[in-house]
Amino acid sequence: MRFTDREKISRRWAPAPALGKWRPLCLALVAGCLAACTDFVEARPPGDRPSAGPIFEDSAMAESALNGVYYRMRTSGMLSGDGLSVAMGLYADELDHYPQGGGSALGDYHGHTVGPDDPIAEGFWNGAYAQVYTANAVIEGVGGSAALAQGDRDRFTGEALFARAYLHLLLAGLFGDVPYVTGTDYADNRAVGRMPRAQVYGRAIADLERAEGLLPGGAPPGERIRPSAAAAAAVLARAHLYAEQWALAGAAADRAISAFGPLDPDLEGAFLKDAPGTIWQFAPNARGENTREGAQFIFNAVPPLNIALAGALLDAFEPGDRRRDAWVREVAGAAGTWYHAFKYRQAGSTGASVEYSVQLRLAEMYLVRAEARARTGDLQGARADIDAVRARAGLGGTPALAFDGLLGAILRERRVELFTEQGQRWFDLRRTGRAAGALGPIKPNWRDHHILLPLPRTELELNPNLLPQNPGY
Repeated sequence: MRFTDREKISRRWAPAPALGKWRPLCLALVAGCLAACTDFVEARPPGDRPSAGPIFEDSAMAESALNGVYYRMRTSGMLSGDGLSVAMGLYADELDHYPQGGGSALGDYHGHTVGPDDPIAEGFWNGAYAQVYTANAVIEGVGGSAALAQGDRDRFTGEALFARAYLHLLLAGLFGDVPYVTGTDYADNRAVGRMPRAQVYGRAIADLERAEGLLPGGAPPGERIRPSAAAAAAVLARAHLYAEQWALAGAAADRAISAFGPLDPDLEGAFLKDAPGTIWQFAPNARGENTREGAQFIFNAVPPLNIALAGALLDAFEPGDRRRDAWVREVAGAAGTWYHAFKYRQAGSTGASVEYSVQLRLAEMYLVRAEARARTGDLQGARADIDAVRARAGLGGTPALAFDGLLGAILRERRVELFTEQGQRWFDLRRTGRAAGALGPIKPNWRDHHILLPLPRTELELNPNLLPQNPGY
């Protein structure tokens, strides 16, 4: 989808009217699962009150429910190809906006004029909690089933815990203090309150630790479209990094790295569906489809109709960096020259799907471990991890020696390695306190309170327990 106006975005992401705050989340369980698979049977709730959730009589029903979770995660909200990667790429300094087709809500992200009625932020919020609700229903349905084998119970519960934790981690990074929802009870959910961000991180870490123990270990065979223990360790490493628990972040990243081994040197193939450095990815909805990222980022004529890479990002690449050649494409015409992200190379369908939407990659884990090592005094280990990433990019070892230089080097590597991937640049600016310094000089409307997005006004009206609104809005 290309964002072209507020009305389209509102229709896509806004909740249905007059249903009450949490009924859309219950209906999401039905809609998401039925869209993904036809064999999942779910009892519809009476009136406005959700049911207690599905009862899984066999593994196929639980599998179908989880397919519903992944279907919604890859098609709507934060983790879809036109979610965080686009909106927060514009909010930070990765993307520029070219609304050739008219006004666009994305312009508010590029221009830092996002307000409480923003449909994108509302879509992130509602989409995530709909997905959380479905994950909670899976956890409850598996826990209440006597028919499932223990191995199936462990895997289904682990995957649902993983999804729940990952979504809350992202929500806290965008909105700050948010509810951590762990059940499907109507009375509890309609009056849920916000939890301090540090506690959200703690809850997510606990869920991920449990998930890592339940999920299969090692590098998963095949397409890696279901979370594994290594995927849980990867998100756990990120959660510990956000919580500034450096030693734990390094240990979790090390577990993920140990499951996959060294970095694959093939940059051009790093986002193919069978890339060895992929930890977890979303398969497309149908055979022959590829990614929303490719459809969103790639353009073949100029000026671009929507978005293009910002000059600040292009300038961040060192001379000779092979990532600049492999992952950035130039498009020139009479109107000038623009550049787009070229990590995904398919903008449409092919005979067979060749690219899946990559959510977690091995290279990030090297950079997480590098930062963890630097912050715990292992400067030599930090340099080794930085240099592993740089060597794959065709660069020499980092010249940084002392802590401050190494930390700056790590953040620069993260910028050029992880650009346009799920808002990673924005989360790095926020967590390191560098957002104002990086964005203030280039964003005339930047204000310090933009470190958080506003909570959707409709949510505050439906549930006053979410008050107060984030400062500045």
